[in-house]
Amino acid sequence: MKSVSVSGYARLRASSRLEQFLTRRQYAEGKLHDADAIHDLRVSIRRLAQCLRTFRGVLAPLPARKMRKGLRRLMALCAAVRNCDVAIEVLQQAGAIDNQRKSRLLSARRDAERALQEHLTDGCRWRKRKWLKLLRISAQKGAEWVPGESVQVNLSTMLPALTDEFFEKGRTAKKNSDLESWHEFRLHAKRFRYTLELFRRFYGSEMIRCLQDLRELQEHLGGINDCMTTVSMLKEDREAAAAVHCLLGEREARFRRYWRYYSARLQERWKNWMRQPISVTK
Repeated sequence: MKSVSVSGYARLRASSRLEQFLTRRQYAEGKLHDADAIHDLRVSIRRLAQCLRTFRGVLAPLPARKMRKGLRRLMALCAAVRNCDVAIEVLQQAGAIDNQRKSRLLSARRDAERALQEHLTDGCRWRKRKWLKLLRISAQKGAEWVPGESVQVNLSTMLPALTDEFFEKGRTAKKNSDLESWHEFRLHAKRFRYTLELFRRFYGSEMIRCLQDLRELQEHLGGINDCMTTVSMLKEDREAAAAVHCLLGEREARFRRYWRYYSARLQERWKNWMRQPISVTK
């Protein structure tokens, strides 16, 4: 059992996330009609992007920035397709779907799908060797990571601090109690979870339970966001928008009840085990 260097682990995890992303991209290229394939591609983009953010100060900044820029463009094209799938599902759940609305959304999806297809089939853009070259180690002064210390030593202080930030964002969102705040908290919770996933091997069952809790939280917040996305796509369709707003209110109420689980006591419990990462062999 031994400690793990920050630079070595950053390279290992970033390479793994990149491999997963390129695999999902290749699969989605021939499955754009499949909502799950688009969803999985979006998740792989988010995980890679968050990995690059997490190891900021360890990975070379300019190549990492170039990667994130390419990911943002692809993410926007995927979102245009995914939003149509989401809107159809939400309208069905709100009891407001009809042939005209569904036809309009399917037409928008086909347009978005064509734009995504053109982007995905650009072979030069997605060459694995090209992307791997961008994963360069270059420790910078003033970074959050302390290169001379092991990953475990860094985690013992970094993760508790991230936990405090997560809970504070949640309390702020609850206090403000507006849709924009919930949306910002949803994005923050997603980034927090993807960061923790990078370091799962350094913790035991507590991390598994924590990630399960965060996944449930995301599902609640995602349901709220799906309603918001659908309303924005309905434009002048007031009848459908009213039905979705009713569903939105129900989902907000469920989330408020669920958020009570995230108490100050749970916050301290998470921080306690995060301060004690285990050693791993490699």
